[in-house]
Amino acid sequence: MREHEITLHRDSYLLLRCNLPCSIFMQSGELIDVSTLFSVWGEVVIPERVIPDIKKILWKNTPPRHVITVHNRDAFVSMMLPPDTLLLHAPLKDTMMAEHLIRALTNDIHWSQFADLSPDSLRKSAEFAERLQRPLSLYLPENWPDYLRLLGRTLGPDEKWPVSALSRKQQINLQFLIENHRKVPQQVMVYAKKWVHEL
Repeated sequence: MREHEITLHRDSYLLLRCNLPCSIFMQSGELIDVSTLFSVWGEVVIPERVIPDIKKILWKNTPPRHVITVHNRDAFVSMMLPPDTLLLHAPLKDTMMAEHLIRALTNDIHWSQFADLSPDSLRKSAEFAERLQRPLSLYLPENWPDYLRLLGRTLGPDEKWPVSALSRKQQINLQFLIENHRKVPQQVMVYAKKWVHEL
């Protein structure tokens, strides 16, 4: 393409799931009602090129209590959508779009991250939290240790838990995982019935 001076622009997209009616307010002044898309299709797709133009999300009734970012796309599609929640697909290799959308939300909407319980995933999640300037909160099944015992995998020789990136509470709660050098992929946990936000 270079010899013909043709430039192709990258354009990905952000996936959202929500059970609350809302509209997206753009820098141009346009107000885009996405409530019908959520209720009929179950999700909304926003192109990357328009993400910077989003100023805020306006909720028709009450805003969500939680925004949860999900690393794996299959997990994002398959997991149960909790009530009063905005769910975002945010692959850890590129969280830029999710970061912009979360900044368009008020700070009283609690953020949690659902990703693999692995050293690399937790390290990247901690970096994600640092960019958002929010504490890292992990969204996991209430009985996640059962998944560890049944479906946990042994860490590779070069994998090491980023203990310094975890809060003291997280270090205590994940102690069994850390001490036994195990990890759990998020896909095996998506059909859990009860979840906790602040591990």
